[in-house]
Amino acid sequence: MAELLVRVVDKINHDDPYLDAKCLKAGDVVVVCPDGWVWGREELANPEWRIVRVPGLTVEQCAGFLSEEPETDPTNPNPMRQRRGFRLEIEHGRFDQVRIETRKQRRMHRLNLSLGELMAHKVAKPKLDDPNVFN
Repeated sequence: MAELLVRVVDKINHDDPYLDAKCLKAGDVVVVCPDGWVWGREELANPEWRIVRVPGLTVEQCAGFLSEEPETDPTNPNPMRQRRGFRLEIEHGRFDQVRIETRKQRRMHRLNLSLGELMAHKVAKPKLDDPNVFN
């Protein structure tokens, strides 16, 4: 079993769009840990995160959620490249209840998903445009 720490609200850097692109957004997996991981007080109490337990999946099967947005042109690096290339679509279906839990409610939410079901919620993040480049 794997346990995923998922951001449920956007982290925003209002001062710098390049740093903002590196901030984790809602649906981004912060970290994937093995079953039984001892989470710290910050992970358990932070209202911007949820811990999702996924029975039957290994850490290795979930590792793709931690990959950066791929570089499309290595000769011309994208300054707006995001910290995660994929996110969980938490706005729909069974993930919706994870997103809307309030601070007073329990953070740990156990979802019984197969690898196929989890991957059905995995979506590629759209490429961000550089605000200082006019096309």
